[in-house]
Amino acid sequence: MVTSPTMRRKELGLRLRGYREAAGKRIEQVAEHLERSTATISRVETGRQPVRVMDVERMLAFYGVHGPEIDEVLHLTRTAKDRGWWEDYNDVLGTGPSYVGLEAAARSVRVFDPFTVPQLLQTADYARAICTARRMAISPHAVERLVETRLRRQRRFKELPVLSFWAVIDESVLHRTVGGREVQRAQLARLAELAAYPQVTLQVLPAGIGAHPGLVGGFTVLDFDGGPKQSIYLENLTGHQLLEKPVEAEEYVWVFDQLRARALGPEESVDKIQTAVNG
Repeated sequence: MVTSPTMRRKELGLRLRGYREAAGKRIEQVAEHLERSTATISRVETGRQPVRVMDVERMLAFYGVHGPEIDEVLHLTRTAKDRGWWEDYNDVLGTGPSYVGLEAAARSVRVFDPFTVPQLLQTADYARAICTARRMAISPHAVERLVETRLRRQRRFKELPVLSFWAVIDESVLHRTVGGREVQRAQLARLAELAAYPQVTLQVLPAGIGAHPGLVGGFTVLDFDGGPKQSIYLENLTGHQLLEKPVEAEEYVWVFDQLRARALGPEESVDKIQTAVNG
């Protein structure tokens, strides 16, 4: 079931694209018919832009769609206009289908992070230090807004449906002093606490394992019940990339499986974290 407005837009876009392709229509033809730009139609089909009910009605008629499917699609169109809580933070998250919106709809998230504690596991002080350090020019107000979003996202561990979360982190993360010794120690203690949650699996990748497929960098695998079944999220300094082709997702899932197989088990990982806390 698609619950997030972000995922509703993606589901709507997928259905509209499917109808268009089944009807043998090109995006250029649809744009001309609706008197819209091809870029607008493309953004609608990829879920990056909401669309008016009137335009969807005209699309469905143009594609020759009949029967109860019309009511389903129009209902999806109306609910896709709902705002998620994260859209109140577009000033710091940016517009378009944000990762936060995808995460809100995911049933499970798998993360490999070679550099920092994953965002969903961060304390406020740790998140504040990370947000301040990673951008060339960011105001204290924007930093606090970003910290707010990270703490708000952590409610998924307690709200229904509860999120299943699996993280593999590099051992160096335990020893990288972010925000000072006390901030780092509190963060590690929080990691150990969250690792006890039944829906959270946390593993540490030992420093001594040598070369491994995760050396290409961090990534996130999101699994959904509706829309695209799986998405891969990649983030860099100036933006992000979302991969949804099955062949791409399979590659990253394979890498994650390799990493978790080489990492310490959950209990050993908690012991390693506790040692770092007391070190």
